[in-house]
Amino acid sequence: MLVSGVSTSAVLILPPPTPQDPLAPKILSSKGQSLDPVFSPDGKFIAYSSNLYGDFDIWLMTVDGRNQVRLTCLEGDEKKPQFSPDGMKIAFIHSSNFGEDIWVVNRDGSNPVKITNNHTPKNKFEWSPNGYLIIYDTIVNDKWQVWLTSLNKGINIFVGDSEERYAPSWSRNGKFAICVNKGVKGYSLELIDVSTNSVEKIYTTSAVIKYPSFFSADEKILFLRGNGDWSVYTFNIGNSRITNLFADPLRYYAGIPWTPILESEVPYATRTKASELLFVGYSKQGAELFILYDDIEIDFKERGVGVIKGSIIERLFTIGHTRINSLSWSQDGHSILLSFTEGGYNILSLLVLEKKKVSPYEK
Repeated sequence: MLVSGVSTSAVLILPPPTPQDPLAPKILSSKGQSLDPVFSPDGKFIAYSSNLYGDFDIWLMTVDGRNQVRLTCLEGDEKKPQFSPDGMKIAFIHSSNFGEDIWVVNRDGSNPVKITNNHTPKNKFEWSPNGYLIIYDTIVNDKWQVWLTSLNKGINIFVGDSEERYAPSWSRNGKFAICVNKGVKGYSLELIDVSTNSVEKIYTTSAVIKYPSFFSADEKILFLRGNGDWSVYTFNIGNSRITNLFADPLRYYAGIPWTPILESEVPYATRTKASELLFVGYSKQGAELFILYDDIEIDFKERGVGVIKGSIIERLFTIGHTRINSLSWSQDGHSILLSFTEGGYNILSLLVLEKKKVSPYEK
């Protein structure tokens, strides 16, 4: 099915959990403002940012919410912690009167090191799969640009040319990165060859693009696209096909209305080894959690439709809070970290899935 040159995928929406479903989030931290929670690669630790003692610092706790330890106490704020691939280091953004830079600290809080020294605003950064590089975006000469920094040599490398780029993300093999290019013709997905520092526009649209990432074993690029109304799309690197994962031509067969509305401020979360997307939608019941499974064969032969490859969306849990600030998914798919606003506070909670719902669809 083609609509305006965009391939739409079949979507089946599964019913929500029954009232007897034991899913319920466990509060991990409710003191002060707690932001940006992330799992360690082995799922045993959680890093987050908290202003419990005034400024925002990076904290660490075990996954059960115990053993909370403050790792940083620099002058200013430390936010957006990210574990290294081996889980032994944590990178974060430090903001002060001198500007913003990326720092790295050992997981036990020792040896904090500043790895950038440009003091400019930063938004997105990510460890390379081998843990030797960090890619990030920053503002230079009033434009967002993408840079690479080497941890062991302290070298910062400017990516591409002077065009505006932002939101970089690594491929699983570490050979490429994807970012957004904002130009006079609109927004583009741009593929970065890290070894040659060359860039290539692979898709351009007049709509706004946000949060690109590699998906489905690096076969596709996942991204948020919209102009006020947002949907999640994939770009197939092999055949250049664009697919709207939230298009729903089979909703009448599914018998369940598609009501949630995405918001661009809350990015989705994916798992690296499977074509699974965790996202937040908003309905009359408030915030709800959903999992989307991509490229699933849906059998509608008994309804005269046949077998269609598309997406299955499963409603996991109705949270009911008015605002979800961030979302993080453990690599094994068992646990979900949420930061939500309640009574003026940002609260961290952990949702453990009673059964591993993702296993039938892993690639």
